[in-house]
Amino acid sequence: MASPQIHMIITGAAGGIAAATLDKITAQYDGHLGLLDINTEGLNEMAQKYTRDGLKITPYSTDLRDHKATSDAIHSFGEEAGGIDILFANAGIMTAPGPFEVTSLDAIERSIDLNFGAVARCTHAAWPYLEKASGSVIVNASGAGLKPLASDVIYSSSKAAAIMFTKSSALRTKETGICFNAICPGVVDTPILNDSRTGEWRDEVHFFTQHFELIQPEEIADALLNLIVDTSANGEIIEIINRRKT
Repeated sequence: MASPQIHMIITGAAGGIAAATLDKITAQYDGHLGLLDINTEGLNEMAQKYTRDGLKITPYSTDLRDHKATSDAIHSFGEEAGGIDILFANAGIMTAPGPFEVTSLDAIERSIDLNFGAVARCTHAAWPYLEKASGSVIVNASGAGLKPLASDVIYSSSKAAAIMFTKSSALRTKETGICFNAICPGVVDTPILNDSRTGEWRDEVHFFTQHFELIQPEEIADALLNLIVDTSANGEIIEIINRRKT
């Protein structure tokens, strides 16, 4: 029996959450995946690892802060793949160690631009393909967008903006045919957190990891797969909460 087809864009595609997502997607679907990330080496490794008969993977080494490069990559994929069913807006970044008042303006702008701006830009570029396919946008937001995070107010605020973008866009689904949902995990076991363990990031994170289990990237991938399968899901904000250590 042939596997179902999928034509999907994944941003932030060279990281741990993307790898867990690809593990799930490539085991269940054929079709074509477009991977966007600034990390060229990581993208090529992903493409080599997961490409197989029936499933084509195209890497796009792209700075998501570059409007034209991002739009060009998404349009290129849409034309080559013959459409886009799903946009997984996964890319994100924490701002910088230290409180807001000593954070550089460059770090502030980068965080806003990747955590929210890239979501809007990628959706805008993919829109004609998503509309034609009655597709869906799935945003990897954060629990920090639902509850305030004093140690990184820009990260928290930009993720909140991404969540509101999702909820507001979902109000137009009857008109556009595009569904919008968001996944909001707590603290995830990713390379960003590994930096925290070395002391680069703030003490709040160290305290947290002493008392709570980390969310594994596979849990986010499972939530994503559920949203892909449930084509009626719209305006859902899926919170994944860290479990307290016993």
